[in-house]
Amino acid sequence: MFSSDLSYSSMKSILDQSSRRNTTIAGLRPETQEMVARLGVAAKLSGLDLRVGEAYRSYQRQYDIWAPGRVAGRLDEPKTFAAAPGRSLHEQGRAVDVFFSGANQEEQFSPEKYKKLYETYTDLYGKDIRWGGNWKSRDMPHFETRMGGLSSNVSERGLAKYNLTASDLGTMVAEEASRLQKIAIDKVEKRFGKKINIAGAPSQTRQQSVSTTRAPSPPANKVSAPTQAQAPVKKQAASNTATQMSMKYQNSSLEILLAENKRILGLKQSLLTII
Repeated sequence: MFSSDLSYSSMKSILDQSSRRNTTIAGLRPETQEMVARLGVAAKLSGLDLRVGEAYRSYQRQYDIWAPGRVAGRLDEPKTFAAAPGRSLHEQGRAVDVFFSGANQEEQFSPEKYKKLYETYTDLYGKDIRWGGNWKSRDMPHFETRMGGLSSNVSERGLAKYNLTASDLGTMVAEEASRLQKIAIDKVEKRFGKKINIAGAPSQTRQQSVSTTRAPSPPANKVSAPTQAQAPVKKQAASNTATQMSMKYQNSSLEILLAENKRILGLKQSLLTII
């Protein structure tokens, strides 16, 4: 039901080519994909329409979120709540940020809706996930899996509350997972030109539909799918690119520290002059 073809290990090298926000389950670990599907079902049982705001993040994307207020010359600006690049569970494929359909931000990020969503989820599955709404510095849209994974148990009391059987719930989660997979496949294929094949999803008819609506050849700035002979070369090139990106942001972090040290040194020299 939760395919490794869309998971962290399979999609990381592809998704790391972009710093854009990823609003699909692509790049999430299988247990995190299942968590999102369970949340989707919990939302429906609560009369809510859940949307994925952001899931897997590349190192560059995490840096772009974390950096404001920390780059040289802007050290006095407010800090963000984002984890430093390299330390976010989004980068590990273990976290997702969600919101709700609505006409404005108050409806899309309603605390009451998040509380209802979490309540319904825990009614059914218990507290086998972490919700940012329970933290001291609240992050209402944020949900993440625990190291031990998800519980396989379903509460009988929860099933009775929502007038469901375990089979009913399992079917609903499977259908939600299939819906999320199709969205992820469409977006990944359109953005990266990468063909994703998952057993049973999408169907052969749907694959043909996608291929006929796609442009006959990729844009100049896109890379065609590698042939078997080209694969090692392209894999090495991707590895080099990732290494260069990592070095780039390591250097940026060093620049931040140097700028802060320079500012502190300047303050000390000013104090000595006054004395």
